Amino acid sequence: MTRPIPRRAFLAGAGGVTAAAIATAFGVRSGRIPARGIWNDVTGACGDPGPIPPDPEWPVAEGSLRSPTVDGPVRYAVVTPPGLRRRNASLAVLLPGRGGSANDTMTSTGFPGFLAEAMSAGTVEPFALASVDGGASYWHARASGEDRMAMLLRDFLPMLENRYGLARGPVALVGWSMGGYGALLAAQEHPERFVGVAAASPAIFQSYDEMRAGPGDAFDSPEDFAAHDVIADAARLGDMPVRVDCGTADPFYENDRAFVAALPTEPEGSWFRGCHNGDSWRVVAPAQIAFVGRALAASSLSPG
Repeated sequence: MTRPIPRRAFLAGAGGVTAAAIATAFGVRSGRIPARGIWNDVTGACGDPGPIPPDPEWPVAEGSLRSPTVDGPVRYAVVTPPGLRRRNASLAVLLPGRGGSANDTMTSTGFPGFLAEAMSAGTVEPFALASVDGGASYWHARASGEDRMAMLLRDFLPMLENRYGLARGPVALVGWSMGGYGALLAAQEHPERFVGVAAASPAIFQSYDEMRAGPGDAFDSPEDFAAHDVIADAARLGDMPVRVDCGTADPFYENDRAFVAALPTEPEGSWFRGCHNGDSWRVVAPAQIAFVGRALAASSLSPG
């Protein structure tokens, strides 16, 4: 049984100002996501960009795999920091935003650099990083036949185990935007496989109609949406460690707040001055690294 890491209070905003007050000051719309500009800052009220950490120059193993549920090759990237023990090594799987590639996700998030800094400071034990192409099908079985969730569980994780000796130990999930939604969905549907999940600006919708007014293609039908509604199924996360971060100028801000409110216990995370892009997500990347490190370490120490 996995021992959960301690939950930290979900930050409502700096200096005692509520997230709602910050959103009002920034002119952030509440309720429905605007039909246009959904992937961009809708207010121009982003905060300072997050730092770009120095490249640790760790080797990146790149390759591709074939999956019966995805047309064509699926590329991946794997980073194993020095000092990592391959036997039962801890692993964080990084899920890209919509259309994101494995290598771009590994580099644009700065995760290897932030991990190197945390390891140097002695705040986390080494863990491997692995990313895989995300496509645009929202990490669930689609009418087209594509199923990125099946690819993740049945093809990618077994490949990491067989080819790199990874995924035999504890595995945590990290995702951004569509990948953040996918990470939460994977943790809900397969809680026995993962020990923690961190999502930055997860692309969550509160209804099928809302999704239709936005990208329009994340779900095939109202029934498909209902079957993969992470807000309605939030209780399935149980005691799993969860972290959610979202900028108050992000178009998914209100929906991410609704998801957090639906969780059975308060997660770790923050509402911060940011929008829907990599500059904003790097602001919270060091905290995500620390969270993942604690989740993996707690699982490694748990009996059974």
